[in-house]
Amino acid sequence: MEDLDALEIFKVTFESVAIGIAHVGADGKWIRANSYLCNLFGYSKDELFLKTFKDITYYEDLEMDLAHAKMLYDGTTDSFSIDKRYVKKDGTPIWTNLTASVVRDNNKTIKYFIAVIKDISIEKNREIEMLHINEKLQEIVEIETAKRLEKERMLVHQSKLATMGEMLSNIAHQWRQPLNALALKVQDVVTAYDFNELNRDYLFNFKKSSMDLIIYMSQTIDDFRNFFRPEKEMSFFDVNESIDKAAAIVKDSLISSKINLEFDFECFDEKAYGYPNEFAQVVLNILTNAKDAFANKESNNKRITITTRCLGSSVETYIQDNAGGISDDIIGKVFEPYFTTKYKAQGTGLGLYMSKMIIEQSMNGVLSVKNHNDGALFQISLSYVR
Repeated sequence: MEDLDALEIFKVTFESVAIGIAHVGADGKWIRANSYLCNLFGYSKDELFLKTFKDITYYEDLEMDLAHAKMLYDGTTDSFSIDKRYVKKDGTPIWTNLTASVVRDNNKTIKYFIAVIKDISIEKNREIEMLHINEKLQEIVEIETAKRLEKERMLVHQSKLATMGEMLSNIAHQWRQPLNALALKVQDVVTAYDFNELNRDYLFNFKKSSMDLIIYMSQTIDDFRNFFRPEKEMSFFDVNESIDKAAAIVKDSLISSKINLEFDFECFDEKAYGYPNEFAQVVLNILTNAKDAFANKESNNKRITITTRCLGSSVETYIQDNAGGISDDIIGKVFEPYFTTKYKAQGTGLGLYMSKMIIEQSMNGVLSVKNHNDGALFQISLSYVR
């Protein structure tokens, strides 16, 4: 190498490197190009030198390339590096990385540009393939998400229908006594007429007592409607008050089933954060399941106890029955959708599933169950503030 002059060293280096190198004139024409670059584009040197860099730039990348070239012309920058596509002689595009710089004379006039062009088609094709795979995966995720959301929508709808059935059953229990009383009053009118007791005072008392019963039944409808009205925003609420609302809905049904409902409340100053009506509906679902667990069980001491405690930064609600507990082989499935131990005509298997969704997904709490003291113990944990 010592016998070679600088020009010969340049020529050997220019032709030997395994990367495309070229000099491009200020008019955009190729002045020099090594064999690697010519082979990359599929042109002979004579064919390439008849073209400008614009002639073999892929049309979608030309605007970007010209914008960068303008910065070299203007002196805004001395070099740039971009990924762009050229068009080979056979018409196929090829991905390259172009690093371009400018050479100027002492008067700052452009002599030529230096272009270093690397074939990155393998990397780019792999990147494009991965992009297509990601797009396909995203499409699959969107389809599966839509299916899941539709399934959840159907579950919610079915749960609402089941809840309406429970609501009508509870309304029937709450109306039974006042309807019986009203029926007796209507029958007594005939008796009063037979005994000549049908006077103004009798009619006034009949009207007042009947209207009291009717107002009570109307208020029952309002209470149920408010109880099942969904809330749009989370708020701070008294857990004990929400439990009382749920208990009021189901109390007559429990009395009819000879089940004692007991309370042991604490946490009077602490407020849980969430949806009070939805929380009350969860309590109602658990109470309804506890009531059903007593079916066909002979006992003179049927009991459900609701306890609230403040532990650390959470309000804990415990709902304990003494109905014998849940079998070990199914206790892990009670929160699954459509799982039920009841006859199909009596249950949908959605109540506890929706309850878990409300507590854990909507209110960031925890709902769990275990067997304890000859019965099932449900525990609801919610964060609170004083």
